Amino acid sequence: MDSVKRIIDVNLNRFNEGMRVLEELLRFYFEDIKLTTSAKNFRHRFSHFVKRSFSATELYISRDIAEDIGKEISTDEEEIRSGLEAIFYSNAGRVKESIRVVEEFLKLFDPALAKEVEKLRYEFYQLEKEAAELFNKRTGVFYSKKIYPVFSPKCFDKDFKRVCDILRASRIAIVQLRMKGVSTKEYTDSAKYMRTALSESLIIINDRMDVALASGANGVHIGDSDMDYKTVRSLAGDSLLVGVSAVNGKKFSEYAALAPDYIGLGPVFKTSSKSDASSPLGEKAAIKIASGHPDVFKVAIGGINTDRAEKLIKGGFEMAAVVSDIFEGDIEKNLQRYVDRFGDEGVLI
Repeated sequence: MDSVKRIIDVNLNRFNEGMRVLEELLRFYFEDIKLTTSAKNFRHRFSHFVKRSFSATELYISRDIAEDIGKEISTDEEEIRSGLEAIFYSNAGRVKESIRVVEEFLKLFDPALAKEVEKLRYEFYQLEKEAAELFNKRTGVFYSKKIYPVFSPKCFDKDFKRVCDILRASRIAIVQLRMKGVSTKEYTDSAKYMRTALSESLIIINDRMDVALASGANGVHIGDSDMDYKTVRSLAGDSLLVGVSAVNGKKFSEYAALAPDYIGLGPVFKTSSKSDASSPLGEKAAIKIASGHPDVFKVAIGGINTDRAEKLIKGGFEMAAVVSDIFEGDIEKNLQRYVDRFGDEGVLI
């Protein structure tokens, strides 16, 4: 039965490795003492159960790393993690698989103990659910912010990676990436880079649902010429924020009936960052539309600066999307103006 002991040993190791990754996320990223403690206790309890049938020495002796035919087998997906959420789900999956393997092979030695391990597997499902809800709470951070930066690389003569460095150092809470007229590969590569560089920020992808999913972004923003909202929502499920653009009151009401996560209304003012922008609504008309929909999370779009953002938010918008007034010129100084006006809590992580 040495082969079975090898199976138990490798899956116990895989379990412990996966659990440690989850613990580190709970401890240092979420700083959740309750779930960190629960995860640590669960890891020790599972190991204790296994060692009731096999001593550590038995398992160590059974190892044969040199002859393990699986150690060189890997997939491309194993080498890529699009963000912290992807790391969480990947390692939670490893933990579940390992528990199930151990449970099955323990049935050969101790069916009663295997039954106890089965209970632990269901216990982990609950732990995983509670941890996953923390990511949903982070996505919910979107609704506590006032400023929504939108970066369109083609509009500004700036190094993309340098901009990501500045945004990370500034601890920006949200950024939308908008890339028009580029290949799918370039858009996806850029989105993945931003997702990795700004691992603690919410990343929203403009127009492209496929890029949002491939890059591990937190959301997607669509307009009338993009994939329709119902299709996007069916593909995204509850895993992504889905925002839409409305250019007038009629379109706003149509979208409001579909209950997207937010509706961007505009352009409110004339904008130079979007060549195909519609005629501006004007401040009064935009505020009238916004105030007529108190139950919708509304984002003002187009020609926004600090003063205009403040007026629009006071007039009934929850948030303002900003392009040129942040990304044209000195980004750090521009962001600081918004922090000074709306506070850390309105702009930053």
